[in-house]
Amino acid sequence: MAHGIPPRHQTRLLLFAFCGMLLAVANSLVPLDLWLTRQRLIADARHLTQSLSRSLEEHAARTVTGIDQLLLGLVDSLNRQIARKGPEALTTTDPEIESKLRHWVAFAPYPCAIFAVDRNGIMANRGKPGQTPVVDSSKRAYFTSHRDGQVSGLFIGTPEVGKISGNWALWFTRRLTDGDDRFAGVVNVSIDPAHIAQFYAALDIGQGVESTLVHESGIVMVAVANSPTAIGSDRANSPLFRTYLPRRPTGTFTETVNGDWRLTSYRKLAMWPLVVTSTISLDRALGGWWERVAYATIGLLLVNGTLLFFLFSLLRHLRREEEAVCLLQSSESRAVEARRQLLDAIESMTEGFVLFDRDEKLVLFNSKYREMVAPIAQHLRPGISYPEFVEHSVAAGLIVQSAGNPRQWVQDRLQAHRHPGPPTEQLLSSGRWILAWAVPTSDGGRVHIRTDITSFKQQQQELERRAVLMQTTVENIAQGICVFDADQRLVLYNRNWIQLLGLPDGFGRIGLPLVEVVRWRAQRGDYGDGETEAMVAARLTEICEPRITFSERRLPSGTMLDVRGVPMPDGSRLTTYTDITEHKRREDELQVATLNAERANQIKSLFLATMSHELRTPLNAIIGFSDIIAKKSMGEDQMALESYAGFAEDIFSSGRHLLDLLNNILDVSKIEAGRMTVMIERVDLLSVVASALNLTREQARSADVTVLRDLPKTIPEFYADERAVRQILSNLLSNAIKFTPAGGQITVTVRLAAAGGVDIIVADTGLGIPKDRIERVTQPFEQGDNSYNRAAGGTGLGLSLVKGLAELHGGSIRIASEVGVGTSVTVHLPTNFSGLRRDATVVAS
Repeated sequence: MAHGIPPRHQTRLLLFAFCGMLLAVANSLVPLDLWLTRQRLIADARHLTQSLSRSLEEHAARTVTGIDQLLLGLVDSLNRQIARKGPEALTTTDPEIESKLRHWVAFAPYPCAIFAVDRNGIMANRGKPGQTPVVDSSKRAYFTSHRDGQVSGLFIGTPEVGKISGNWALWFTRRLTDGDDRFAGVVNVSIDPAHIAQFYAALDIGQGVESTLVHESGIVMVAVANSPTAIGSDRANSPLFRTYLPRRPTGTFTETVNGDWRLTSYRKLAMWPLVVTSTISLDRALGGWWERVAYATIGLLLVNGTLLFFLFSLLRHLRREEEAVCLLQSSESRAVEARRQLLDAIESMTEGFVLFDRDEKLVLFNSKYREMVAPIAQHLRPGISYPEFVEHSVAAGLIVQSAGNPRQWVQDRLQAHRHPGPPTEQLLSSGRWILAWAVPTSDGGRVHIRTDITSFKQQQQELERRAVLMQTTVENIAQGICVFDADQRLVLYNRNWIQLLGLPDGFGRIGLPLVEVVRWRAQRGDYGDGETEAMVAARLTEICEPRITFSERRLPSGTMLDVRGVPMPDGSRLTTYTDITEHKRREDELQVATLNAERANQIKSLFLATMSHELRTPLNAIIGFSDIIAKKSMGEDQMALESYAGFAEDIFSSGRHLLDLLNNILDVSKIEAGRMTVMIERVDLLSVVASALNLTREQARSADVTVLRDLPKTIPEFYADERAVRQILSNLLSNAIKFTPAGGQITVTVRLAAAGGVDIIVADTGLGIPKDRIERVTQPFEQGDNSYNRAAGGTGLGLSLVKGLAELHGGSIRIASEVGVGTSVTVHLPTNFSGLRRDATVVAS
């Protein structure tokens, strides 16, 4: 403070200074606030026009794309019509073409008119009912551009007044061609700009906003708000086309028109020659601001004392506005992030995902879905209707099940879309299986989920194949088998189980309770005498014990069964039933034949000694000769190589001999085990006999034995297993040659048996068989004369094998022999197979 000024003046000065300071602050802050408000209003206007222009751009792109898709469909349909009827089909009114045009009018995104113009420019067909007037369009730009080749795709024309309607129209055309791809005319879709303007008007948020759609040539196509009559006006010389649009395809600028300061935002469409603009009058946008200036001025002049209150209110107002803006920005950021996260989640799904809105239009989908519908992926675009997409899938053969009745398939898919039900399995043309189902959304849309279940189907098919294999295996097991689960219900069985136990046919069903089987057997007497329910309870208790059980059961029929029960890890129980009746009978016979045990041991010892000699001899030859060859013990000269070749032939002969021995042993074993398989087919018996004689010719020559044949000229139709018949002849001839001394004779005779069938007789003049051994020589490892056999070799399996093969055919073998005179073996084979052995398996007939 200055010196010499009284304190109260000082106080007043301070008060004046304070008030002056407040006045100065108030008079500086109010204009600042007014300026900031003006800038914010301008920024809001800029944001409004930019948002509006983006909306107009998206709407224009969707509109043109929809019209183009409509035209593409029309072109495809009309081109086929022209190719079939010729270009003259467009020259006159064609009811079929007009019907197609009317049909496609229904698919347009806006009410429109569709015309077909022939190659001379004459419009004689349109998509409206009633008589079509003949109009010459040969000078219209939409016709000449296609005719002269200036445009290859979609032509978007500037607004013109229609010759029929007399109103402004927007023209969209595509070229039509004949079968040789020559110009055949155009198809034209015209839209009243007023229909598009309705959308623009819906986006208008107040007065002073003008929305336009301008052709890139500068001609206004659609205008709303201040200048709705500006359609068709030329703005090529405006600042937009002269200055701003050549620099950037999008932007915002200000200009003065007739003293009106205006803010304009524009966006050029990427794919089409169109520009959308949104213009707002800043004078009108700032109209409220001028009122605020007036009120602020009056307030400052009248109530300076309330400056602090106004200042506080202003600051609080600014702070609230800033908070609101921050809150809005934060909400927008969260919304953008939430959308991004949603799209990422959908894209990361392993299932195919597609969303249709309540109008059945495609909204979005993920790449997994695109991959599943790859053959029609080109049709997968936002806005396509679900019925149209299903039609494309049927046309492309995407779903295998649709091939049988495509129309019904389309109806079923639409029904499933509109009334979602349980999931369905679909087989794609690529061979993949998918599980498809639809889920309704809260707004009436539909979400379709597609899950790839190819691996599951393959596993299911593999399980089914294994189940069939297991059932086939079980059915072909000689034992009876049954499996009851932990609840004592039948889950697996074979027919042998039914047959061995003699159960009624009704018992052969999955789910049969074990107690029914036990009770039925108890009532039959399988468990002896006693009260039925007590025996049932005792038997169930025994079966349920978690241990392996062995028992032998004699059925009332006299059949003896070996019963073995095995508990399974899941609580079920496997039981096998083996018919041991024959085994028991043999045991009884063995006990009766105890006195012959020593003799049997001698026979066994003899067999072992014989087999030892028969097996070791070729094996020693194979080992010895192969060792010489491997070590090249004789050198590598020509003589040694010839010797090695001879050794190789000896190895081959020894191996074949060893193989024949083993095959005979295995065949006898298979016959004895009841597992020999015979293939019944038509056989040329005389040819088989001749083949067997040729095979043993060298053996007979080496043994100096003469082989004669007594064969009829023809034999009636004869069926048997050819391999088995050949084996019978080979064994009989081999035995006869081996046991006939040098100079002897063998006769092979084939004749028709009196009782039917064929008799094959091999007679020799050999050593003969003692009478007490004739019955035994057909047993395995038995021989007619052991002393001679030790010199001649052999395993004693030949006649045993012949007998087994004959009996498999339902035939028999008879042996007549006299020591020192010779032996005659007769094999009888029937012509019918009612006598086939039960254990023979016929694999073909």
